[in-house]
Amino acid sequence: MNTRGFFIVSAAVALIFALGFLVVPRAVARVYGVVAHDDALLAFRYFGVALLGIGLIFWLTKDVQDRDARNAILTGAGIANQIGLVVTLWGTTSGVMNALGWTVALLYLALAAGCFYFRGDRVLTWDSLPVKSLKRTIQK
Repeated sequence: MNTRGFFIVSAAVALIFALGFLVVPRAVARVYGVVAHDDALLAFRYFGVALLGIGLIFWLTKDVQDRDARNAILTGAGIANQIGLVVTLWGTTSGVMNALGWTVALLYLALAAGCFYFRGDRVLTWDSLPVKSLKRTIQK
């Protein structure tokens, strides 16, 4: 897979989840064992809007040749995916999400790894993580 292919896969993942959180947020939450009260549906839909933006950014930049622009997108997405992984691990291990939360954790892990792979960081090490506070959180 090349960078363009990774951008397409990232766009597809984000857009599929965006559609679910925008159109049927209660059903998506239920799949992961989360009870979605009426007031939480607004937050789920805002999450869908954020995912829609991420998906569109990846889709619309899939053919960008400027290395600095691509690396900026990959770095931002890589950091966000790392933080998403930490939040998902917390949600799954604390019982907020059911066992399907592990699939979301794997998805975040794969997307974060892909971001840093295609950015040029071929080996993920503690030193290659760009967020120092995230390093401390994970190491605890």
